[in-house]
Amino acid sequence: MKKFLTGTLLLALALALPALLLADHHTESGSWTGWITDENCGAKGAKAEHKECAERCVKNGAKWALYNTADKGVYILSDQEAAAKMAGQEVIVKGKPGKEKNTIEVESIEPVPAK
Repeated sequence: MKKFLTGTLLLALALALPALLLADHHTESGSWTGWITDENCGAKGAKAEHKECAERCVKNGAKWALYNTADKGVYILSDQEAAAKMAGQEVIVKGKPGKEKNTIEVESIEPVPAK
């Protein structure tokens, strides 16, 4: 009986482990529309006029972020170099939710098409 329970427990762990490992990875890609700003200013930086202020904040240690107009959230972007090139612009960020809360693993950043 003891061998049966041990075997059953090992089998259950073997079957559950891959599911637990996959659950930790954020595999669903998505897109977010908003403004490239610094992590400290958020909504206040959601405009072209904020570019120079955001650049100063980043020089002083802040990170580039996306202010998402849909959910009013601020998301740190994994590709800081690409974000710097788009500072003060309304953009579409494509990627995956990061492992850390309020982060995006960036696949691409593109300007919002002119209306």
